Amino acid sequence: MDGADMDGAGRNGAATAHAGSGEDGIWYLAQLRPNQQERARTNLERQGYRCFLPRRPLTRRRGKRLVQGLGPLFPGYIFLVIEPDRPWGPANATWGVARLVMRAANTPQPVPAAVMADLLARTDADGVLQPAAEPLSPGDAVRITAGPMVEFVAEVERLGDAERVGVLLQMMGQAVRAELPRAHLTRLAG
Repeated sequence: MDGADMDGAGRNGAATAHAGSGEDGIWYLAQLRPNQQERARTNLERQGYRCFLPRRPLTRRRGKRLVQGLGPLFPGYIFLVIEPDRPWGPANATWGVARLVMRAANTPQPVPAAVMADLLARTDADGVLQPAAEPLSPGDAVRITAGPMVEFVAEVERLGDAERVGVLLQMMGQAVRAELPRAHLTRLAG
């Protein structure tokens, strides 16, 4: 991921996706060459393909500092719409694209419509994935998705107002209480 992704200065991830949700064509997934997501998107859009590169909030360490930014939800991949009457070969040969994800030797694998509908519905106008509106309950296991405790798994202890949640983290053999923004938590299945 390059610096433009971390500071949010890159182009927005949903600019072309929200212009049309794929009714005219089918969504496909393209695997990208390393560090080529912006090049691939630019070249695909130049050829007239609608692209979608969903992003998520990301916290990274830079030296001793924590830096907030945006990163791809699916690193190394981009979604694109190919109309039924259009050949897919040019998209497969675009600079920055390694290959379309294929189901057979000569047939690209469409992304299920329900998956794309959910992704498009859960991203804002800037292409940033919003947390699911699934309710949390005390005792639920959650993953922390941003901030200094990113990637830690915690247990919901109490629900504060709509924006804050009290959690218990296991750190160094002890339970530690913390209060975090609801947007920084993802409920784990199970």
